Amino acid sequence: MGHNFMRKDGATHIAERSVFFPAVSPRAVKSHWMTQFQTHADRLIDALPRSGLVDFVSDFALPLSAECLRPITGLTNMRYQDMNAWSQGMIDGIENYIGDPSVVARCHAATAGIDAAIDDRLPAKERRRDRRMCPRP
Repeated sequence: MGHNFMRKDGATHIAERSVFFPAVSPRAVKSHWMTQFQTHADRLIDALPRSGLVDFVSDFALPLSAECLRPITGLTNMRYQDMNAWSQGMIDGIENYIGDPSVVARCHAATAGIDAAIDDRLPAKERRRDRRMCPRP
């Protein structure tokens, strides 16, 4: 999967960001992604219990963010739960300045899971251009 973007600055950051920016620009979000985001939000809201307590983060925000990332990244073969767990594993690994071995292991497991999901999607990407992965603004 490569080095995490959160640890890149300057020219390297700009060069890599320019590659994917057209797919996630405000214009692309408005013209392409917003309808999908709204569909996910509506489905999750409809699934919330009508009485009792709701944990906004675990019941809505985390599933919504992961469901929206799946088509943007092209990793539509992933469950939103995996997207969340693997994202958190990578974030924990990036901020693991003390080198805790258990955090390192979770980070490696997360990146291995993502690499496997990428490998699983490559044949479909090679067969045809997947517009969900590279929308035109």
